[in-house]
Amino acid sequence: MTMKLVFIVLAHIAFLIAYPHTGPMGGYYLLISALIWCGFCMFLSANVLFASMAGAIFGQLVTIVFFAALFLTLASTMPQSDNLSILGKLDKGIYPDRNSLYDGLLRVGIQYDGLLKKSSNDFDAGVKQTIKAMKR
Repeated sequence: MTMKLVFIVLAHIAFLIAYPHTGPMGGYYLLISALIWCGFCMFLSANVLFASMAGAIFGQLVTIVFFAALFLTLASTMPQSDNLSILGKLDKGIYPDRNSLYDGLLRVGIQYDGLLKKSSNDFDAGVKQTIKAMKR
């Protein structure tokens, strides 16, 4: 039971790190959402405990459906500053990049400057782009 609650909180933190630009109410949304989902998980676990005696697979199926609903709900309702849901961003091909992961880690209190460093591939692409611009 406690592992499910930990996974619920970790899912909310993962969404915050991946898409940190939630606007002014995003932190409150995630906190309230985590509390509601934890409460729903405890309620569901108490009811499924009696029903799981009929079959162990039923309890696992309920857990899978529960976490699928959690991820889908977070992805479709988590506020973003550009008013586009995470599902909409994924549909348009907007995935988390280094800068958004850096911002997300800063929001949870972790400063990891390694994400801001340019790799040699980025440097090579920048040099090639500069050479093309100079040839014009």
